[in-house]
Amino acid sequence: MAGARPFRRFPERAAGPPFRLQQARTALSFNLPPRRRVGPCQLRRRTPACRSCEATHPPVPLLDPNAIAALRELNPGDDSFFRDLVQIYLDDSPARIAELEDAVAHGDAHRLTLAAHSLKGSSANFGASTLRTMCERVEMLGRQSSLGDVPALLPPLKDEFTRVKAELESLLPAK
Repeated sequence: MAGARPFRRFPERAAGPPFRLQQARTALSFNLPPRRRVGPCQLRRRTPACRSCEATHPPVPLLDPNAIAALRELNPGDDSFFRDLVQIYLDDSPARIAELEDAVAHGDAHRLTLAAHSLKGSSANFGASTLRTMCERVEMLGRQSSLGDVPALLPPLKDEFTRVKAELESLLPAK
């Protein structure tokens, strides 16, 4: 190749000084919002230390209002579209939870992972962050084929879905 520069394995002078770890962190965190620190009570894990800390750590809402607003803005002025989205979620999620239980009963880590991933994504769309986090944990255990811990996680996951379902139903406009 005419005019091509020969490849140098060890150039005498690099293009610039090497990045330091702190410089990389600063460059990558530019324009990102700061991390939010949350207490255990905001994750709905009531520990003895957090049972009385409502004043310092107000509870996180079941559904993120920004996520709900974003879904409503997909088709502004048409509540039937939002109602359809909610109905699809409410119809599909119990099937995913049943699939989680069935996958655990049959020791099928792959099916467990797929069902947890599906429920995690759809819950995240509605801003159900606690349910999303629970599904993420189940998904991770499925990916690791560690199904022994999953049965203990399913009852709280089902309880959280029941709360999310009630909250979503309360947001549905009257027909």
